[in-house]
Amino acid sequence: MPSSPIIQPTKSFLFLAILRNSSFVSSEKADSLVVANWGDFQIKKKIFFFPMQNYYAKEMGDSLEREIYVFETPVAREALIKAKQLCMSIENELSRDGKRTINMDPGLISLEQLTLISTKPFSHRIYLGNNLYGDLTYLYQNNKYNCLAWTYPDYKDQEVIEFFETIRKKLKKILFE
Repeated sequence: MPSSPIIQPTKSFLFLAILRNSSFVSSEKADSLVVANWGDFQIKKKIFFFPMQNYYAKEMGDSLEREIYVFETPVAREALIKAKQLCMSIENELSRDGKRTINMDPGLISLEQLTLISTKPFSHRIYLGNNLYGDLTYLYQNNKYNCLAWTYPDYKDQEVIEFFETIRKKLKKILFE
């Protein structure tokens, strides 16, 4: 019996969701960190809806600000692992007294889904290697990104979903032009 063809995944856009204590890491400092480590970003969106602020404030303090940086050069999906490792290194470098001043979460915007990456196992997370787990956040069905039962509350915000859907349209245009 012949084997099924192996279908290569389409490339994706890398993004970074950054939460930072603005008293220690300014917007300009975050921008320069992003550019120095990943190159120029095409889009930066400030996120105002962040229901997990109290959870992170315990470690990071109260002056929290959140942005999403998007890179519109398609990358292989394997880039997500390296991005997470680099983010963890930067978080450690900028920590004070063993507490983070910045939280950097990379993800991939792809045609079929939006994926985050985590260091914590959970029933819905798939082990990727190097102590990292893929976290499926949205499925693309019926011409839109759809949240799942475990999608983080800030990613369930309609403005955030629409933002990622707009970026997905750009990806589709680049991949199929």
